[in-house]
Amino acid sequence: MNGSFRFLSGIALLMLLALAAQSTTTAPRCDVNGGTCVPWDSCHGHAENLHCDDENDICCVYDVRSETNRSNYDCGGILPPELCRVGYDGVCLSKCESGRVPVGFCNKDCKCCGCPISNKCEANSGYCTPRDCKCRGVKVSTWCGGKRCTCCLPDCPESEKCKAKQGKCRKTCPDGEKPMPGVNCLGGCKCCVPKCPESEKCKANQGQCRKTCPGGEVPMPGVECLGGYKCCVPSNCTQIPIPEECKLYDGVCHRECRDGRIPTGVCRGDCKCCGCPIKDECKKRSGVCVASPDVCYGEIVPEWCGGERCVCCLPGLVDCPKSEKCKANQGQCRKTCPVGEEPMPGVECLGGCKCCVPSNCTKIPIPEVCKLYDGVCHRECRDGRIPTGVCRGDCKCCGCPIKDECKIRKGVCVASPNVCNGEIVPEWCGGEKCVCCLPDSGK
Repeated sequence: MNGSFRFLSGIALLMLLALAAQSTTTAPRCDVNGGTCVPWDSCHGHAENLHCDDENDICCVYDVRSETNRSNYDCGGILPPELCRVGYDGVCLSKCESGRVPVGFCNKDCKCCGCPISNKCEANSGYCTPRDCKCRGVKVSTWCGGKRCTCCLPDCPESEKCKAKQGKCRKTCPDGEKPMPGVNCLGGCKCCVPKCPESEKCKANQGQCRKTCPGGEVPMPGVECLGGYKCCVPSNCTQIPIPEECKLYDGVCHRECRDGRIPTGVCRGDCKCCGCPIKDECKKRSGVCVASPDVCYGEIVPEWCGGERCVCCLPGLVDCPKSEKCKANQGQCRKTCPVGEEPMPGVECLGGCKCCVPSNCTKIPIPEVCKLYDGVCHRECRDGRIPTGVCRGDCKCCGCPIKDECKIRKGVCVASPNVCNGEIVPEWCGGEKCVCCLPDSGK
């Protein structure tokens, strides 16, 4: 009896093993039945008895039969199929957004959203699509994610470079337009610009747009016309109409101010308004003409300079006693002046003595007011400095040194913002009271 029982038990065990082996080999695969193989603690749905290649994974399937479960359905936790992931750079989403397009399914409720759009494709009014789909415009395969994707652009997509030249991308340029040399558009299109362009900025500067500038005219720096044309202006500053503001200083237009005139603004381009012409009375008294009484710290005589806004600035303490006047000019009364000193013209001491002062203007102590303009003492102001007052005698305070930024922009340094009729940039000139006066592009 015991032998028979052991025999029957062995048969039953073999049958159970056979059934188990059969269930293992015939179990349906997880990935073809709407499931995803994930670690046991990563499933947000419910587990099904479906086959996974890794024995440590379980087959996770989401229950989408009710609206409540569907809203909780997390497609992002699903690993996209290889074609979705590699071919289309895709991800699993319930709804394709952010420039991605549906290219397939991850399972029955999750779409494969692929072909992510790049900034270049979007900036050129394109869209991403699978490369097998029709595109009525121009295809650029490198402007979308995914090996099987392409960017579809309009027939002649806009070009930022062409747009900057005020042109338009076209298959062919119509009458009145011509292709812009050196500026290309995508898809074999041309950047078409007007044949005879006008420029308001050029016109405002008394210029004309031309292919080449004829004799007596030069291209104006910083002002361009469309289509590669040049803004041609008179080569001689004196031919430029004098701005009304410049006339207030009895100004004329020159590239460099000479003969006692000082820069009071800008006429156009690199042509300065040279105003405040000095008269003999001011010159004989060792004065200088300045563009505003605010910048003079000596005696002011308006009628000794040309221009209704200009004044003659004379050395201070004109009417002081003779010895005090000599002292005020850093001089000393002596019988004879030693080496390195000279008699100061127009300043006498009592008893036939001479007022002896340093023979070199640069040796004179710089007055405090002159320092406000970053000034130095010289007989003549050079290297972009302008007269801002008097140091002593015929030694001028030469201040407002010009910096490269102001010079490059064709500006001039002036001693007060009140005398500038253009754009003001204080930090481009030396001296706390000085400003850089730039050309007004709108004038």
